[in-house]
Amino acid sequence: MNRVYDLLKDHIDEKYKQFNLKLIPNYAPERMLGVRMPILRKTAKELAKKDSETFLQTADFSTYESTMLFGMVIGYAAMPYDEKMKVTQFFLPYIDNWAVCDCVCGTLKFLGQEKERSLIYIKEWIDASHEYTARFGLVSLLQYYVTEAWIETVLTIIQGLSDREYYFNMAAAWLFAECMICYPKQSEPYLDTLPSEIRKLALRKIKESRRSPASKHKSK
Repeated sequence: MNRVYDLLKDHIDEKYKQFNLKLIPNYAPERMLGVRMPILRKTAKELAKKDSETFLQTADFSTYESTMLFGMVIGYAAMPYDEKMKVTQFFLPYIDNWAVCDCVCGTLKFLGQEKERSLIYIKEWIDASHEYTARFGLVSLLQYYVTEAWIETVLTIIQGLSDREYYFNMAAAWLFAECMICYPKQSEPYLDTLPSEIRKLALRKIKESRRSPASKHKSK
């Protein structure tokens, strides 16, 4: 923690910390410094460029920010696919909130660059007993697989889900809602196959969205 604290101490913002704690219920206040996301991303990029290997080898998950930085450095570091995946596998059990899960997932672009290889891991993550590993798998699909080429694969995976913990269900609902928004024709037949809680949450997500179904089609 000392090294991460030294890197971030000049950017601690108590008001932001209190705001962020409201978004992550039940997170221990003493484990959050209160550093805004742009600063974390900038710091992660600098670490990835200068000494990613040392940083990742001295893993520190004692704070929200140190955990976030670890995951982001994986994404930004110049490492081959297999090495990135190995470190990701090590990292996933340490995720303990939705924000780290979702922000880090969006940083791991390598998952979407080799979809065939990544899908094997993603399916295993979705089946994991650890809530945030399972959510990470669902958010990976959301980030990188809601495309014309992969929509049927994603819908088939969704169809096989069961209701689980809150943050798992929310991610599943978010994923299906995105499928419905982007590819309504393919997705609508799957709506009534969803488990009850995921279906309820998905319908709420769809209703809340003000985007046009045709506004976000992807082709890759």
